[in-house]
Amino acid sequence: MQRKIRLNILFFISFSFILIFFVKTLSAQEKIELALDECIKMALDNNRINKGKTVYKIKTLYYDLLLAKELIQLADEVKSNFEEAYEKAEKKLESEDPDITQQDVLKLKLGLVGSKDELNGLEHDKKEINESLKYKLGILGNKIFDIKSKRLKQEKIDLKKVEGNIDLTLSNKSSFKEKEEIFRITKVFLKINKANDSIKTAREARKVSRGLLVTNLANFDFGIGEAKDLFESLFIYRRSVKNYLTKIHEYNIAVAELSYETGKDSDNWGY
Repeated sequence: MQRKIRLNILFFISFSFILIFFVKTLSAQEKIELALDECIKMALDNNRINKGKTVYKIKTLYYDLLLAKELIQLADEVKSNFEEAYEKAEKKLESEDPDITQQDVLKLKLGLVGSKDELNGLEHDKKEINESLKYKLGILGNKIFDIKSKRLKQEKIDLKKVEGNIDLTLSNKSSFKEKEEIFRITKVFLKINKANDSIKTAREARKVSRGLLVTNLANFDFGIGEAKDLFESLFIYRRSVKNYLTKIHEYNIAVAELSYETGKDSDNWGY
């Protein structure tokens, strides 16, 4: 009896030590969650040698990380739809449903495998960007880092207001350096306008592709749609949403580049 009690006490002590160690390990892995302006402030505290370049680099990494997170969410959504469709198609094939073929099942399986591979690649990309941002911010490797922003949104700036505040005129007396600077700024303006126009068309394409996907998912569930239509609509949807997100990313990066080239704070360019 006494031996049993001693064993219980030893087990309790061992378990307590393990629990304490586990809690300490968790507390050591402090989680840091920052907004863009907080990232910029932290980076500037660590490096004030080249303020403009530091701010531009942090903004770029921040938008890169946001894009990666959005694309992961998209890839996961597509993977889930392929998974569900593949399982249903397999059951239909086993029940000898005349509306489903072995080729349909293989197509859906191919889509599922491809979406899993894409998701895996995106997860690695996200980790790499995250580590780069942590390095720029001077955050130690054992700390868990994340950004506060959950969605990639187009930066709201008044382009007419920005163009009115930046002098792009040249004269015969303008130096080579001045001409070069205006050339770079003009190129960035072209990038912004191009991306802005692309976002409008990409937004419409995303909306249409979403409607097509919802229709084909419902039709396949009710047994009145074909697997190949669902397969194609999932790829169209993924491509359309990815294109829309990429255009927003390009626009935001171009705005950050304009801020860097002009030396002006983009926070003052809002509506």
